Amino acid sequence: HAGHFNAIRQSKIISPWLVAGVVCDESVRLAKGPCILQEAERKSIVDAVKWVDSQLQESYEVGTKELDDANCQHYIHGDDPVYNAEGENTLEIMYNLGRFKYIKRTTGISTTDITGSLLKLIQ
Repeated sequence: HAGHFNAIRQSKIISPWLVAGVVCDESVRLAKGPCILQEAERKSIVDAVKWVDSQLQESYEVGTKELDDANCQHYIHGDDPVYNAEGENTLEIMYNLGRFKYIKRTTGISTTDITGSLLKLIQ
């Protein structure tokens, strides 16, 4: 959605080479429930975005190993927290390691809002 495109655009300003993480279906299901778009569809969309140079599959728990494996210096994310299974804010952990950059989250649009609107349509 437009919020994701805005996040990618802002990230490209921070990093001249941008690797976009596409969250795998299993991680989406565990964290949020059923997927609206399947992983292959999300990857195809990200492939078409002009600001993305490369992409990788990720889970909701990205750490230094994943960044190193992708040859990335920083993890860029919106200014909303992301919690791992232990209830820790993973972005705070990355920040403390000097590997986190944040971007301003787009207000007024979210996947949760879109899902809620779709559910209202079928009720």
